[in-house]
Amino acid sequence: MYLIPTTNISVKDTAEKMVSDEQMKSPKPEWGDDAPDSKEGYWYRCMFDEQFPAQCAPTVMRWTPMWSKVTDPSGRAVSIHVAKYDQ
Repeated sequence: MYLIPTTNISVKDTAEKMVSDEQMKSPKPEWGDDAPDSKEGYWYRCMFDEQFPAQCAPTVMRWTPMWSKVTDPSGRAVSIHVAKYDQ
């Protein structure tokens, strides 16, 4: 269900198609307070859940540095990256 299509579209655009607004409004109850805040994050989380048992989720360390408040799972929104795109 969460396979990446073989066309030349971005991951973010693919996530928009794969995750509905309804899914975003009603995340899986087992996620508790750790529900993704973007369709891309939701899609990644669903793929993770398909591959790993539920007890693995608490053991995963987030890649985002502690000094950053960014929740974008791709890293696009980290200020250093945004600054580079603006050049």
